[in-house]
Amino acid sequence: MGVDIDHPFAGNGDYDEVDGIPMRPMSTDDLADVVCATKLPVIAKGVLSVHDGRRALAAGCGGIVLSHHNNRIEYAIPPLMALPEIRDFVKGRMPIFVDCEIATGMDAYKALALGATAVCIGRPLMTAIKENDSVGVRDYLNKATDDFARLWLTRV
Repeated sequence: MGVDIDHPFAGNGDYDEVDGIPMRPMSTDDLADVVCATKLPVIAKGVLSVHDGRRALAAGCGGIVLSHHNNRIEYAIPPLMALPEIRDFVKGRMPIFVDCEIATGMDAYKALALGATAVCIGRPLMTAIKENDSVGVRDYLNKATDDFARLWLTRV
């Protein structure tokens, strides 16, 4: 189960609202409460620092997603910039997924080469669906997979 631990501010600087509920970052205690409320592994999304990774581990999360929500948090660093330091801190204790601007097989290759366990692809799939339904998704994933395989199989 995934849960956002961060949330972008609204354009006016106030907390964003969803269905009239003010959104705010989750505290470590909030996150631990979510972890305790389910038998499913909880994946914390919005991790961009060792501090965030430490909080996710302390709360008992089953993994983390490095993400700035496709640049919705404009002041955040790119997830790949934070990945090496977070990878070194996590030391394999939980999977690390990378989100945001993973659009090609090359993007996936870079993330995995830097230590990600896996990548998340969202917006490009939405575009593919909009443009050509399931055929667009199939074609997109086939191309990304072919590009990735070409890179992965030729690495030294």
